[in-house]
Amino acid sequence: METVERSVPKVMSFTLRAVAHASWLDVLEQGRADPAPRW
Repeated sequence: METVERSVPKVMSFTLRAVAHASWLDVLEQGRADPAPRW
């Protein structure tokens, strides 16, 4: 139980980091494809 409880935050932070990284890549790709940013 202890190991699982300790590993969960690591997995969550890793997943959040991966999702944030992917979303930023999408934003950068859209910005490169479309010079006029839509905010």
